[in-house]
Amino acid sequence: MQKSTIYFLLATLLFVSCSKPVTIYTLDAPDISPHKQTRYAHSTIKIAYPKSIKDMMSRDIIIKYDTNKQSFYQHSIWAENINRLTMAYITDVLERSRLFKTTMNYSSYAKSDFLLEIFIHQMHHRIYHEGSYALLSIKLNLLRSNNSNLIKTRHFNYRIPTATQDVKGFMESNQKAWNQFQSDMIEWIAQ
Repeated sequence: MQKSTIYFLLATLLFVSCSKPVTIYTLDAPDISPHKQTRYAHSTIKIAYPKSIKDMMSRDIIIKYDTNKQSFYQHSIWAENINRLTMAYITDVLERSRLFKTTMNYSSYAKSDFLLEIFIHQMHHRIYHEGSYALLSIKLNLLRSNNSNLIKTRHFNYRIPTATQDVKGFMESNQKAWNQFQSDMIEWIAQ
């Protein structure tokens, strides 16, 4: 065997053995009891595909610093892009809450009584000199499907301090933000 081939194989083995595995994260909807509200119990809702800024369409877990610089975690990614994760999370929460007879996602051809529009403004780890936070900002619009009339709208904002300034600390605080969001969203829709 040639020396160059041996050196190449050794370099490849060294690189592979030293590289850190990628950790994949998702959003977990907490256990939800069916809601007592019966206002929409005989209605259907369709969840529109969420809209967001370009940065959030990737699977990168975004970090923003107080110096207006932005980065992402090198060895940690989302299981899907934020838009897909958000749609799956909200669909799951609404199905389990039983606020509606049926909850569908945007790809369904079935007609629905209501449409929920989702705009993701922020979802990232914000690091300052004095600490760090998980930031979550989502705007929801509830519309009647037959005439597109806006029934109500709300902007949900959460800033949860992290225990540590790493991906683990961010994920714990981010999950707390999503748990608070799901609770607030259910109550907002039910009113």
